[in-house]
Amino acid sequence: MKSISRTRFPRTAFLISVVALFCLLWAASALAQEGDPGDVTQAPQADNAKCGIIVYDWNGPVEIGDHGFPSEKPPRENFNWEKSPNYAGGELFYRAEIFSQPKAQNMRLQLCFWQPENGIGNIYKLETCGPLNNVLGEKGQVVTWSREFSRLWNKDGIGVDWTEPRSRASVAIKNSSGQPVSDYNRWNWNGENPDQWYPLNMRFSAVAVPEGGEFCGWDYYFSPTALNLTAFGASPAAAWLLPALLVLLAALVAGSVLLFTKSGSVRR
Repeated sequence: MKSISRTRFPRTAFLISVVALFCLLWAASALAQEGDPGDVTQAPQADNAKCGIIVYDWNGPVEIGDHGFPSEKPPRENFNWEKSPNYAGGELFYRAEIFSQPKAQNMRLQLCFWQPENGIGNIYKLETCGPLNNVLGEKGQVVTWSREFSRLWNKDGIGVDWTEPRSRASVAIKNSSGQPVSDYNRWNWNGENPDQWYPLNMRFSAVAVPEGGEFCGWDYYFSPTALNLTAFGASPAAAWLLPALLVLLAALVAGSVLLFTKSGSVRR
């Protein structure tokens, strides 16, 4: 009588499960990208009309090479914000969380958007910024604030046209005097030592809530258990399927480990 290795069946089952999981992930990816996956101007799902959408989310180190303006180019959710649901008639909510900074600084942070005039020429011609807010560069600091679109600051009193795509969204990192800690425009860091400011490891997020909507709390957008993937542009079908796949993967791994540990040698 020969012994059959007790690991053969669990390994086979595990490999089959992994292949099946990859197939499901491919299907979920297709669902998440319904329509043209490269169309950043596509309007959001109707599910976002109440709680709004994430329009900026920097999560990681800001290096010296970011010049004091960590950017998303082009910005996410780059469609017509005046079309229903009317985001430009609503409110922006901001959240800054600090993970580390070489030396804790008394910072002032704000989110700005840029755009060329009439869609051509200088991509920084039109500029609109939210309010500056004080943020201390200590680990664990979390600061939130908000501002209505109608009360945002507009360069030269004009500002960006929310019906047209924006070219860039950036957090402006400024010192306690409101001066950019940047080497752009011959600012030369405005007298600050960049090695004491950067890398600044932080998460800075902004949510646009449309006119008539409501801010649903930061846990709605970021909770790992809620997995509100529609806020990140996924279709409602994918938003349900992806969490289910995570549960399936956990079950497959647990089942394979259980078979491996409990199955003995089979004889024939």
